[in-house]
Amino acid sequence: MVRKPARKAARSASAAKAAAPAAPGSEREKIIAAFLALLAEKPIEQIGLAEIAKEAGVSLGQLRGEFASTLAIFAAHIKATDRACSPRI
Repeated sequence: MVRKPARKAARSASAAKAAAPAAPGSEREKIIAAFLALLAEKPIEQIGLAEIAKEAGVSLGQLRGEFASTLAIFAAHIKATDRACSPRI
């Protein structure tokens, strides 16, 4: 069976985007902030991507281009927090 290289490349691009820190004021940062604001009001299970997009002021397509799920948004926040708290060697 032959693997599709486009799919592997898409995963690599997605992983690189997830690892990159969000620039201040970027769409990623707005989405994460909107998600955290909603998370302060209700459980993660009750938060939908469309609701996050509306809160962040971005289209659902833009949000989906950055994150695949609410858990991906949460993971990006945790990674950014970890990076900010980790000592630089």
